[in-house]
Amino acid sequence: MDKLLRNAGILALAYLIFNQVYNSIYNRIDFGRTRIKIGRLKTNGVFVKITQPIQNNNKISFPIDAIHATVLYGENPLAEITLPTPIVIEASQTTELVFDTFLDFSYLGASVFDMANTGNWLQALRVKGYAVSKGVVIPYEHTISVG
Repeated sequence: MDKLLRNAGILALAYLIFNQVYNSIYNRIDFGRTRIKIGRLKTNGVFVKITQPIQNNNKISFPIDAIHATVLYGENPLAEITLPTPIVIEASQTTELVFDTFLDFSYLGASVFDMANTGNWLQALRVKGYAVSKGVVIPYEHTISVG
């Protein structure tokens, strides 16, 4: 019984230390202003380039293994974005991640219907998703600036 309590105490202490170190590193990672640039127009949608700057204010590099996110207008999904390969944000550096995606006009129908039902015509274009760093999931949500 004493051995079980000792092991549980060691595990709890290790978790608290890991959590404290992780939070101190994560709190120094800034997701900057997400931007979208309109590209080539097609009959069924438009190609866009989404730029997401990430600033690492730590003295150590910060790996990002994956990013999965959805471009939304209000609550309606317009496109998906993913990080094609893992990257490392170097210490005290800003890296701009660029995602090329396609906004399908068929998804806009749900947005128009939602706006008509709610009367909320001016909704934010935003990106919502998560990044994964060494198995730790980091949620994020940002309004997108056009231009």
